[in-house]
Amino acid sequence: MKVGIIGSGFTGLSAAYFLSKAGADVIVFESGDTPGGMAGGFLNKSWNWSLENHYHHLFTNDISVLGLAKEVGHKIIIGSPKTSTYFDDGIYQFDSPLTLLKFEKLSLLDRLRTGAAMAFLKVNPFWKPLEKVASEKFIRSLMGEKSWKFIWEPLFVKKFGKYSGDVNAAWFWARIYKRTMKLAYPEGGFLSLARKIEKEIIENRGKFFYNTRVAFLKKKGGKIAIVTDGKTQTFDKVICTIPTDKFIEITNGLPKNYSNKYMELKSLGAINLVISLNKRYLPGNNYWLNVNELDYPFVSIVEHTNFMSASHYNNEHLLYIGNYLPHNHKYFSYDADSLLKEFTPYLKKINNKFSAKMIKKVWVFKDKYAQPIVFKNHSKNIPDFNTPIEGLFLCNIQQVYPWDRGTNYAVENGKKVAELVLKS
Repeated sequence: MKVGIIGSGFTGLSAAYFLSKAGADVIVFESGDTPGGMAGGFLNKSWNWSLENHYHHLFTNDISVLGLAKEVGHKIIIGSPKTSTYFDDGIYQFDSPLTLLKFEKLSLLDRLRTGAAMAFLKVNPFWKPLEKVASEKFIRSLMGEKSWKFIWEPLFVKKFGKYSGDVNAAWFWARIYKRTMKLAYPEGGFLSLARKIEKEIIENRGKFFYNTRVAFLKKKGGKIAIVTDGKTQTFDKVICTIPTDKFIEITNGLPKNYSNKYMELKSLGAINLVISLNKRYLPGNNYWLNVNELDYPFVSIVEHTNFMSASHYNNEHLLYIGNYLPHNHKYFSYDADSLLKEFTPYLKKINNKFSAKMIKKVWVFKDKYAQPIVFKNHSKNIPDFNTPIEGLFLCNIQQVYPWDRGTNYAVENGKKVAELVLKS
């Protein structure tokens, strides 16, 4: 069986791996020049390890991606980095029941309410009823108004913008239920893991075509044709892992009711400014800092080298300044220097020792399909892996639910769609 796969993110890699392992003849088409998708990265010439374009880590219960890493023989590193929150000109550790109890911005009663609600979410496996209510209403009801205002509202507003009041509580449940105290990371970076999977696929006689954009898909003589740069190749089956609206745009022959329904799926983009520094930026060895100030132009600061040793990166300290924004936001037109100029006054407020003398280099990475928006009863609006065109399958980030998007679910769904292709 000849299978074409569009996209070499971890969904496409996972599908290609399991299909090629089962003996299928697999060809992967990728518009970029490296595998890994949003978890892909780059290798500066002075570094031993690659760095992701967009910050990534794994939880220790991410069994799908950890299992695949083990299967291909790639080492995973486990650590316990610190997560904190910034507001009112202060940094407060907020990553365990004990740190919550010490969180002086809330009264003892509000801390106990918040802790009890989070404990309930942590042990409750039943998410389906929660998708019927908005996260905001759920949090206010269980944790109280002050907990919502101080802790959660700034994060929802800065992550989801105008959709912040509409995100369902099943999504919030998944964030609490899934989180582990310890985090995991592939040795050498996610690009290194992606390359290892790529190598296994090639050893199974799979092929990769990079810098190759698919122009359109169509049914042709009982097979699926992939057209790239005027060249046409036909396949018994095709798996498309690009965003749903882009899939609809390039696919000939989809019914109008299908196209109309799934073109309505919403998502936000991500912009990450990456800064190489000669000194550590975040105090107290913090890895992740949620920025709970609504007037700050970013939602998070992630100091990667407070999790993975700076020795892997020529002793440079690597900092992400992260944002989730609508596709038409002005920052999508900014270069790295323009974003740095915009962010610098706020970076100085968080750390008054921050200066241009600390900066070695800056990069900016942008992706317009980073965060799906999940409204109430979202499970009714998710496309099936099977599409109306026989032999053509869709598997992408917008089918990850109720979990938040991540490489674990990319691998999980990639394996599921591979099994579906083999059964079909």
